[in-house]
Amino acid sequence: MTKYGVNYYGASKYGAFAKTAYSVEPMSVLVLDFHKIYVDWQSPRGTFTQVRLVRNQAGYPETAEDGVIIFDENATEGTVSRSYLIDGQDNPTSIPFVTGRQTYYRFFIFTDQKVWRVAGSITVVVPSDHGAQNYAINLLPRVFTSAEQSPLGAVDTNSYIYNFLYGLTFTNEEFLTHLDLLRPKHTGLETPLQLIPSETNNVGLTPEPSLPTKNQKRLIREAMYMYSRKGTELALGTYAESLTGFAPDITVSPNLLLTVQDSTFYNGIGNWVASNATLSSSTDQVAATGTKVIDSAYTGKVVAASSGSMVLGASSPITQGVPVNPSTQYTVSCKLKSPTSAGNITLSVRFYDLNGVATSAAHTATVVSANNTWKSASVTATTDTTSNYAVITIAYSSAGTYYIDQVCLQTGSSVSYDEARAVTISLNPQKINYVKNPSFEVNTTDSWTLGGSATFTQSADVSDLAYSGSNSGKVTSTGSWTLTSSDMPVETGNYYTTSGLIKTTAGLTLNLIGKDILGNVIESYDTSNLGTVATWSQFVYTHLVDVFDSDVVTYAIKFSGGAGSFYLDCLQFEKSPSASDYFDGSLPSDFGAVWEGTANNSYTDLYPNKPQKVTRLGKSLTDWIPMNTFWRLTTSAGLEYTNLTV
Repeated sequence: MTKYGVNYYGASKYGAFAKTAYSVEPMSVLVLDFHKIYVDWQSPRGTFTQVRLVRNQAGYPETAEDGVIIFDENATEGTVSRSYLIDGQDNPTSIPFVTGRQTYYRFFIFTDQKVWRVAGSITVVVPSDHGAQNYAINLLPRVFTSAEQSPLGAVDTNSYIYNFLYGLTFTNEEFLTHLDLLRPKHTGLETPLQLIPSETNNVGLTPEPSLPTKNQKRLIREAMYMYSRKGTELALGTYAESLTGFAPDITVSPNLLLTVQDSTFYNGIGNWVASNATLSSSTDQVAATGTKVIDSAYTGKVVAASSGSMVLGASSPITQGVPVNPSTQYTVSCKLKSPTSAGNITLSVRFYDLNGVATSAAHTATVVSANNTWKSASVTATTDTTSNYAVITIAYSSAGTYYIDQVCLQTGSSVSYDEARAVTISLNPQKINYVKNPSFEVNTTDSWTLGGSATFTQSADVSDLAYSGSNSGKVTSTGSWTLTSSDMPVETGNYYTTSGLIKTTAGLTLNLIGKDILGNVIESYDTSNLGTVATWSQFVYTHLVDVFDSDVVTYAIKFSGGAGSFYLDCLQFEKSPSASDYFDGSLPSDFGAVWEGTANNSYTDLYPNKPQKVTRLGKSLTDWIPMNTFWRLTTSAGLEYTNLTV
């Protein structure tokens, strides 16, 4: 019969369930007591090789590693060993759950596509012990609750009445716990899932139901901090990390011009004033190109009646000029062209003090003869000891039409254009696999060096234990051999874990080779022999780069062995005290793993659920950046969005 007193879907069962492939729903959950939770699921169908149940008390597990893995086994359809688990009883070695909080479970299946897929989710609140049982039993006369039926006797905890009251008081404990969870808490981790929409509205944020639960909670928790600092780097960084879970690096363009209109004439001419000419923002010409260009449509168009100039800040250096520091080197640059080759253009800069009085004569660039090709002009000058503002002048020698673009003033002597005051938000990955050619999909030579009496070739023999592509690496040897990876960066005081899949006909050994900044070998860290492995299996080795290794800046992986055949695949070296599931940049795009450079010959960066998170961040960044500010959002995959592409 149905379970009494539960009103959510999946907790009541009547007959057989119709199940779709790669699904274990409907799942059900029942709290048995303060330390045990019964989780039930349907036997999955489809082609898969592994199943996993993950628990998390901050929100639904985002990935198959996001939380405590309480059940994990290699299995196929019809061979999954169980359809339920009592969390707290059947998994005694797992980290126990905390009472008084909502607990989230998610079932994952490792499909024939060799990626983890969500097969089912369920959540429940685990009551905390408020002492309701003792309170209720003590309300009754001891003559009814003691074994000897004495008014002075002790409560008999084995009596029928005591056990009967437990069922009632345990339900009351759940009510009391829900009341506890309704109280505001700073961390937000204990906020029930059902309260997230209302709390999101209370703090004026846009609901984000598609984001992982813990990210939604973090946005709520940080809302007041972000609002009080809105428009600053602190608020922007907090918002980006709260929404995505990826720590951002935020930088501002070196171009010191005050607005993008001053530098790129985007939809306006900014503070420029032209003499003997009409100056406008134009899309007549294809704008000048560059790696940091965001506005690729607009340029400044000068229609001159005679010789003259366009000046930035001349009428008011203090309010319209560019702020500069005394005794500092600056470079002014721009792009220019004249389709009809109307005349010459001369770029110059002049510095002013805090009262708007010129401190020096103009510093002038080499005269440029303008034609129908974008040309560059630049001049480098050092400010005086009293300089505080710069005024830029672009002079044209005769009547005609001229186009100006990419005006830039920056410190130093080099020219490197970026949009004025543009903000770059670069998201850092959650994990990095430092093995550059980890699964030998293209070749076995990139980033690996073979030594000894052996050949190293590709093999079509691959494992089902990880996303291994269609090839592995095979060492065939008649004697001693070594296979060494390219160098990988390490930092003192951190754990690094090497893992991978192997299959051998003879003993295999793994070493880590530590090198200093000059590439000199400092130390060789021997591991125990990995042995002979007849079928594909995973090996894991964790090493601490301690303070005695302070000169070591890189590690290299070295395999060695004797005569035999040795298969290697899915190799991983990561900054972690334990091995995570294998990832490389060839995984499906929705997984979030990207190559830093050349595919199958560079580091792999992991951004879990990258498409969903980065897209949402890109579409909402404008709310957290000052108006009329250009910005770009990047990851290891390159440019994701700008303010003009969302």
